[in-house]
Amino acid sequence: MVVPSAPTHWKVSEVLADPVVKNSHLGAFTHFGNVLDLNGISVPAGTYEEGELAGNGGKGLLPFGVTLLGVSRSDAEVLEISRRFEEAVRNKS
Repeated sequence: MVVPSAPTHWKVSEVLADPVVKNSHLGAFTHFGNVLDLNGISVPAGTYEEGELAGNGGKGLLPFGVTLLGVSRSDAEVLEISRRFEEAVRNKS
């Protein structure tokens, strides 16, 4: 299974203002993996324009990553799929 690694990007000042809530949002797409005893690895998947964030007029590029999840004890397989994915993304750039 493939899910986004994180739902958004925050400034350090935003995290410091409300660290518990901000950090709980970071696991929105991945927390269930812990509960279901899945293994996972996060890999880079490219970038997107900062302006794509809701209400953000920024013009820079932000990193985007995905987490590949597999059933318990499929670590080697998930690692190999992740290696191939990352290689494909790198070669496309």
